[in-house]
Amino acid sequence: MSLKEDNPGNQEGLSREPSPSEIISQMVDKLGELLHDHPNKNGNITINYYNSVGQRIDSVTTQNFSSDKWFKTSYHAPTENTQRPAPETVVRAIEKTVSNGLWFASTSWAVVYRVCQIKGYKKGFSQFVRDVSTWPFTVKLPFECKFDAIQKPVTSGKLDGMPNSWGSQGAHEQMVKLGKALLEEMEKDEQ
Repeated sequence: MSLKEDNPGNQEGLSREPSPSEIISQMVDKLGELLHDHPNKNGNITINYYNSVGQRIDSVTTQNFSSDKWFKTSYHAPTENTQRPAPETVVRAIEKTVSNGLWFASTSWAVVYRVCQIKGYKKGFSQFVRDVSTWPFTVKLPFECKFDAIQKPVTSGKLDGMPNSWGSQGAHEQMVKLGKALLEEMEKDEQ
């Protein structure tokens, strides 16, 4: 019968098998590589830890770690600075629909926000208002873009889905017309 004391190579950390702390260190390094190479779009990470026989030990839905090695690499990684849809595209569509007389109230901005969401805009109401203030408009718009003008109509559910369905959800007919016109104008730039 062989005891651990009789075979020093059989003791934890001394054999060819990595110790649990080395395994965790390797996992953190691998996670860092994955996060650097494939950034998670929604910011959530789920990690399940298992022991050697497959028994689930724990699940971590948020893990924060810091490593100079990954910080240096990530710090110089390029950041995506493209806004969807492009501000110039939205400005052109807004100015065209204003000149066509489709703007009816400050809530027209809620329609612009929803159409921008349909086209890929992922930021919230407040950021949208800030973004609009930096856009390159060439004409004076009839209504100022404000948080309440966007938030109330959008959260009411009347502007869910595509503009074709807004009327059946209780949206004003002018909102439907403006939504369709904005989409049509933005799609001209995509062709």
